Amino acid sequence: MALESAEMKTRKPVEKPIPTGDPKLRVKPVNVVDESDLPIFIHEKTLKEIIAYSRTDKTQELGGVLVGGYYVWKERPYVEIDSYLSARLGEGRSASFTFTHDAWHDIHQRLGDIDTKMLVGWHHTHPTFGCFLSSHDRFIQDNFFNLSWQVALVVDPCRNTLSFFQWRGNDVKDCGFYLVMK
Repeated sequence: MALESAEMKTRKPVEKPIPTGDPKLRVKPVNVVDESDLPIFIHEKTLKEIIAYSRTDKTQELGGVLVGGYYVWKERPYVEIDSYLSARLGEGRSASFTFTHDAWHDIHQRLGDIDTKMLVGWHHTHPTFGCFLSSHDRFIQDNFFNLSWQVALVVDPCRNTLSFFQWRGNDVKDCGFYLVMK
């Protein structure tokens, strides 16, 4: 099953005001947000949902997909994450997570119920290992989330840490992000 369509491969960002310009929202930078990075905005409710799911099993890795949009405002592209879908049919082990065919099928069925309908990245846990991308994680990023605006989120539910990762040229590096609060 193909993860993205030809439309996604050529997708241009949709024009939308950046969350920092909305007076109804509070936006807080988390970690160092470099000016050269693609800004990542994640809604607080969504991040809390991801963290809660990440804590449901600390003996094996869990995962899912980040749903939202790829936008541009005043010629500056950004990613906004406002929903999360767990890969409840994925295969977790103590030191790896695999998106199975059944997991992708389930995710795509549930994605149809979400208005934004766009996979902007993926999430998985590293219980007790810290936040980094392993060679297996890089394989997933390289082969399934390889568009310049697709990101990864790693959560260590035992150490209570998390890190975002984004493309910088041909490499994926950790980065800061913005927390969007209402």
